[in-house]
Amino acid sequence: MNLNDVLKSIRKEYMVRKVVDFKDVALKIELEPLTSADELKIMEYCKDYDGGQYMEALKIASISCSIKKMNDIDLNGDSVDYDDKGIKKSKSKFLYMTEYLREWPSVILETLFEAFSDMVREAEFKTAKNASFERFAMADKLPEIAEKKFKEVEEKEVLNETEKLNKAVENELSEANANLL
Repeated sequence: MNLNDVLKSIRKEYMVRKVVDFKDVALKIELEPLTSADELKIMEYCKDYDGGQYMEALKIASISCSIKKMNDIDLNGDSVDYDDKGIKKSKSKFLYMTEYLREWPSVILETLFEAFSDMVREAEFKTAKNASFERFAMADKLPEIAEKKFKEVEEKEVLNETEKLNKAVENELSEANANLL
């Protein structure tokens, strides 16, 4: 087994596509979970947006990277070799799709983003369920340690307060005895 075999195995198991079928307009879209490279591309694209514009840019950028097939159009790869009029030209698939999707109705984009989010949650659940590793040995004891430290600090503070009160009472008694004499 080599590194390519490992990647193929990971992609087969965890990069499971989700199909969104808009039957009323005969549109079938295949989405695939993002790679780290996709996420970096999305962060770079969204860096100049803020507030509501950021959320919209994030949604469109995520869908743009995630779409791998639209009806019979294969959108795998990094470039698109045609434009809206069918004229041959090469353009970054990501940039082409972000521009193209900006023209779509927001209700369609919301549905695609919901499907995308559902697909990611499904992949995360599967990954967490199937991955095992030795947990930090002290992690389950941290609440006990914190509570013990808290009690120690609390006891010291109580002792300090008690000492202060005892000294104050002692001083008052000394003063009262001095006044009586």
